[in-house]
Amino acid sequence: MNKLQALRDHLVAKIPHLKQNPDKLLTFVDTGEIHAAAGLVSHSNRYTANIIVTDWSGSLEDITVPVLDWLQRFETDHPPSSPRIRYEADVISHTCVDISLNIELTDAVKVADDGTVSVCADIVRETEFDGANALDEWEKANG
Repeated sequence: MNKLQALRDHLVAKIPHLKQNPDKLLTFVDTGEIHAAAGLVSHSNRYTANIIVTDWSGSLEDITVPVLDWLQRFETDHPPSSPRIRYEADVISHTCVDISLNIELTDAVKVADDGTVSVCADIVRETEFDGANALDEWEKANG
């Protein structure tokens, strides 16, 4: 779930409230699945990331714009018509809410035997992953 940590890091860097109060950002994985093609150890982890921003007094767009920016770079394979983000808000007071975002993420994992007992696995961007040629691609990239 490297993408979840990368998204978290991005939000803390881009949203001043979270930069000053990183403890106001909570992250969870609600559900997940592992998808692998027959005969391959390379696979993808698909999961619903739950991002919660507590005690938020800004606009929803102050959160969603940095999320969409990150998604456009690291989750490029989603069809434009599919929902990318679902959200809920709990009104805490007249001035702040807790916002919960549910975001579908996929970590593609290439795996190759490195000649020893251990197995090497690298998380890659979705656009770089081709399950049919995963081992060949990994070997080219890693010599």
